[in-house]
Amino acid sequence: MLATLSGSEPWLVAVGPAVHPISWDDLAEELRRAAPQAALLAFVDADRSAGWDDVVRPHDSDPRLLERVVRSARAVADAHRRFLSLALRDPLTDVLNRRGLERSLARENTARLRAHGPLAALLVDCDDFKRINDEQGMVAGDRALREVAAALLRSVRARDTVARVGGDEFVVLLPETRTWEAVEVADRIRASVRDAFPDEPRLSVSIGLRRLDDHVATVADLVLATQEGLKLSKRAGKDQVRVADERPDDGGFEPDVSLPPGDRVHAFLSIPIVALAGGRRLAHLVRPAMDGEHALALAAQRATQAAWDLVWWGAAAQEAPADGDPVHLRIFPTTLLALPVSVLLSALPPRTVPQRIVAAIDEQFVSGDPIALRPPLDALRRAGMAVCLDTSDLGRACIECLVLLRPEWVRLELELARGLPDSRGRRASLARFVQVCNSLGISTIATTADPSTHPSLAELGVTAAVLDPATAA
Repeated sequence: MLATLSGSEPWLVAVGPAVHPISWDDLAEELRRAAPQAALLAFVDADRSAGWDDVVRPHDSDPRLLERVVRSARAVADAHRRFLSLALRDPLTDVLNRRGLERSLARENTARLRAHGPLAALLVDCDDFKRINDEQGMVAGDRALREVAAALLRSVRARDTVARVGGDEFVVLLPETRTWEAVEVADRIRASVRDAFPDEPRLSVSIGLRRLDDHVATVADLVLATQEGLKLSKRAGKDQVRVADERPDDGGFEPDVSLPPGDRVHAFLSIPIVALAGGRRLAHLVRPAMDGEHALALAAQRATQAAWDLVWWGAAAQEAPADGDPVHLRIFPTTLLALPVSVLLSALPPRTVPQRIVAAIDEQFVSGDPIALRPPLDALRRAGMAVCLDTSDLGRACIECLVLLRPEWVRLELELARGLPDSRGRRASLARFVQVCNSLGISTIATTADPSTHPSLAELGVTAAVLDPATAA
């Protein structure tokens, strides 16, 4: 028997005498982990009672006894639920506190590692909040914090997590959410907060965003990971959303270049991807030559400005090497949806052979239903191009893109191969992903700078490739 309180976790778990576990103690321990707030009732002999909240001998059971036991179990569950509410929630705003966020983060990290999809986090900070406390008093400040918390809750899904982690700082966890979808949620939060304060004292929020990786295991890690994006937002003039990129710069190049469009126009690196088999070149990546922060700012602006992305697309093709290797050129999903394919083709230099171009789509910049990208990608294929999906996550969002877009290539980012020889879980997850790709006829390559990962990748059927900056153009 399993009883719940209005859709919450089970409050009573009853196991009858027909169940014959190897160990009643182990069964109680397993049930306690699965339903920590439930009362455990066993219909067993008294000498098997360890770990159970109540035990009823099968020959002693009668309706009045069962009624009393169930009533007692419900009272215990209610008390436990109230205790958890006091322990895990912020008393001022009624969102989770740091302890509650810690539990939620652990749960979402476990789901992410089981390939349930990417996990994004927002660090939300109230701009100039001290001014409200100084000018109108702490009561007005408390009221403003409750309004901000309500605006956050209005802007997210029921399954998302909202927590207060500091005086005027909040964290939002967005499971199974791509980076660009999280940007849209963050913009919705900013608008909701502004709408909540139409009159004085006006209030806005700055938001730092990051797609989380394996290294973010605690609330302290989470705040540290998203702080860089928040700093960028504050430096940009507040009331902004900025993304902190968790992915390392592929080639480690950090030349001092200006962002286009500007006087210095464009700077690119053409990086050969060198396959290990015979050392032959597999393809070229052509990407902007700039440090990680500038590259991230460029990507965010290209993703929202199709005309600018088109300029980079054509300029990158101009910088592509003249040999016969395929050339990977990034194009952003919003550009594919905003511009006719004929415009994309006309932006390429006259000497460009479409059959040598691989249009690279970054999965984290896909937003909403990927099927909308299928018509422009098919048009590029008819022109002779191939399609590559770049991904740093093997979850459901990526699988969805594979099934709906059917790219010819999938390129796994560097961190997916990091630590592969020492992680059984990572190898198993990657093996399942490769099986999906093989069943769809998709070639899989993994860029890596760590030679120790090469044998593991080869065993999984992934073409191990290394970015070769020594021969970069």
